[in-house]
Amino acid sequence: MFCKECGTKIPDEAQFCPYCGEVLEMEEKSPIGPPIVDNKLEDDFDIQLELVTETSVLHQGMQTKIFLQVAKNTSAPVDGAKVQLSGPPQVDIVIKSRKIHPKKTINKIYFLISAKEPGLFTLTATLTSSAGHRIVFPFKIRVEPSKTLFREEKLIKTTINNISKTDFMLYLEGNAETVFLHQSTQKIFSLMVSKHASFYINYAKVQISGPPHVEILIRSKKIIATIRVNRLDFAIIAKELGVFTLTATLTSDAGHRIEYPFKIRVEPTNFIYGDSPTIDSSSEPDFKLSLKGGDEIIFLHQDILKNFYLIVEKNISSPVSGGEVQFSGPPHVDIVIQSRKIQANIKKNLVSFTISAKELGVFTLTATLTSDAGHRIEYPFKIRVEPTNFIYGESPTITSSSEPDFKLYLDGGVETVFLHQNMRKKFFLNVEKNISSPVYGGEVQLSGPPHVDIIIQSRKIQAKKKRNLVFFTISANELGVFTLTATLTSDAGHQIAFPIKIRVEPINFSYAQETRAKTVVQAPEPLLTLKNTIIAFLIGGIMFLVGLLLFAVPQGVAVPQGVTLMICGFIICFIVTTIKTKGECCCTVCY
Repeated sequence: MFCKECGTKIPDEAQFCPYCGEVLEMEEKSPIGPPIVDNKLEDDFDIQLELVTETSVLHQGMQTKIFLQVAKNTSAPVDGAKVQLSGPPQVDIVIKSRKIHPKKTINKIYFLISAKEPGLFTLTATLTSSAGHRIVFPFKIRVEPSKTLFREEKLIKTTINNISKTDFMLYLEGNAETVFLHQSTQKIFSLMVSKHASFYINYAKVQISGPPHVEILIRSKKIIATIRVNRLDFAIIAKELGVFTLTATLTSDAGHRIEYPFKIRVEPTNFIYGDSPTIDSSSEPDFKLSLKGGDEIIFLHQDILKNFYLIVEKNISSPVSGGEVQFSGPPHVDIVIQSRKIQANIKKNLVSFTISAKELGVFTLTATLTSDAGHRIEYPFKIRVEPTNFIYGESPTITSSSEPDFKLYLDGGVETVFLHQNMRKKFFLNVEKNISSPVYGGEVQLSGPPHVDIIIQSRKIQAKKKRNLVFFTISANELGVFTLTATLTSDAGHQIAFPIKIRVEPINFSYAQETRAKTVVQAPEPLLTLKNTIIAFLIGGIMFLVGLLLFAVPQGVAVPQGVTLMICGFIICFIVTTIKTKGECCCTVCY
């Protein structure tokens, strides 16, 4: 017969083509013994390579173990099951057959093979059993030359078209895109190599190449095959300024050749990274400085120490070994703590400073960040100095934000608190903070005329909350309209007064009579309707009459039952005729 794939004449008993490796479909013959059933029992077993790969890799003339995993999906025992391996003549199968344990759900078996020629071949694992199973599992093997040497740029290409580019992933440490360095200064950077190949790779290495004016001190590094992620350190020196491209090339004994290009940025030795770069590079600054909480201005009182915080955020992925932030300002501003160091391994540093001012006004301070990599970044910000007795609720002595620092108002937006004479009343007050600078302590105190008894006179506010809801309890002895005053004070010198009106009415006063109250007191809805009242009254009356008749029987046998029915009927009639709403007498005559 002839091969359907390549058309070459082959023997009639051949199971595959010896020239192209195509698996041939055999004509069914009348079997001897149990019948071979195709497809019907195919789901009873599941065969796959142990590492779940599509292709196994081996070298020419070297024996390699191929592991298969056979999963039994049927609960019934299967006796006499075995797996046979077949393939083209270029592949020598040393171990051709393996038995399957009848009671095990998952069997792991291996075959020993070797190949005489390089190329891509197809092997077939066939499972048969005494129950008539015949399951065919084809898989491919990739045979590479035994002497795959990688010397500098002379690399042997793979004999087949494979997906080796996905077996490894290369990237700079920290996912950086650019390595920055100074001219004629040695720079050490790290390259990460992540292995995603499921098969074993015995030997691999990474080489760095670049233009002639970039000297690569450490050019090559080997990869440890047993580690999934390798960190490789390289050292370079650049003689000229500019942006250059280096290439990291990974090669392995399995035929890999993966190239990873990356850029380096070379600046002068005295270059300050806060200034404009001498070459076209990233426009984003390497460091970002800002006041904590996003403040634009710091307020303080004259001759009083003030602590504030500065956030230093690092936007560059390359390591900076050391850095420092220094403060400078006009002579009438005393900077108690002038400098702070930053930690290089932390992306966001929070540093604190202490200042005091002798004169009133608005002044500008400057925070300057410097690092061992040559950074010099300046961040200006303003401070507002007020007198010690300054009340922030009043007009400021200097030009500043016109919005008040705090806003006080009654809960619900009401303008007047109403209450009855000699009765306690609880009301709520909202304190809203409009200033972004931190206020570490604050209190609201309530004051009023002597005939208004303020039971809860003061409440503290939480500095971290933007909006505080505090409540007070009052009572009044006299009738009329009075004014209370809520005064907010803080450790920052705030003193804000908020007037509150209260209206005291008699105890029997109904606010529905006043149009200014704009409230309507609705009559309570009856618990029982007229229809339900009549039905309940009839039921109670019938029970009472039946109980009376039983009580009047001459024999006296049903006297207890009669007394019980009389009492129940009387209670029902009393409830229906007297109690109709909660706490009020609403008999049916009134309605």
